[in-house]
Amino acid sequence: MLLVDEAHTLDRDVGHALLQASQQVSRNLPFLLVLAGTPQLEARLNAMDASFSNRSEQVRVGRLTRAAAGEALRRPLEREGIAPTDAALREMVAASQCCPYFIQLVGRAVWGHANSATEGGSPAFLARFDDAPCEFQQTRDEYYAQRFEEMADARLLPVAAAVARAFADRDVLSRHLEQSIAHGLGDAGDEDAAAGAFETLRDLGYVWRVSALPEWEPGIPSLMDYVRKHAPGA
Repeated sequence: MLLVDEAHTLDRDVGHALLQASQQVSRNLPFLLVLAGTPQLEARLNAMDASFSNRSEQVRVGRLTRAAAGEALRRPLEREGIAPTDAALREMVAASQCCPYFIQLVGRAVWGHANSATEGGSPAFLARFDDAPCEFQQTRDEYYAQRFEEMADARLLPVAAAVARAFADRDVLSRHLEQSIAHGLGDAGDEDAAAGAFETLRDLGYVWRVSALPEWEPGIPSLMDYVRKHAPGA
């Protein structure tokens, strides 16, 4: 078995060679190739001209349900002797917005706080998520700033702001996403520019496809809040 994490960053030629090699090996030997990445991995695989990847098993990971996010936070903490109250767990889930990356950040912040507060090996109890240090908020805000800078470098802040405004009162977008991108591009927009803007926002994880339907949701909803607040003219 070969596990490749961050597979959405694979160079096209490297990924194409890897996928073709896996096909050759699997004809003669038991072989399992696992590619893990963010939702734009599917588009990256399609660009590698490896059509057999479409016939492979795909597990789509977007935002979790609140119940699943709660279990993803609670179980590892309890194995470490850390017991969050129901109220703290609800606050942790809300802070994570059920996004896999933020779930990890929340869990790490709570684990670090609880272990530093534990004495003599006694169990650590977390009454409120607010009891944890500001590590989560700092890491989250740095993530926002990095995505913001990337969109600024791509000259897509007006587009990102228009998309954020479109999501302000909707959980998912279909045709409204295309319309908001066109609005953000303004007079400079054409079909090629709109397609390029969409691909960049998708590759940055700003929007994720919900399912097999042509519907999209925010990769991290609070990042939309950040863009609405800080983008020029937003």
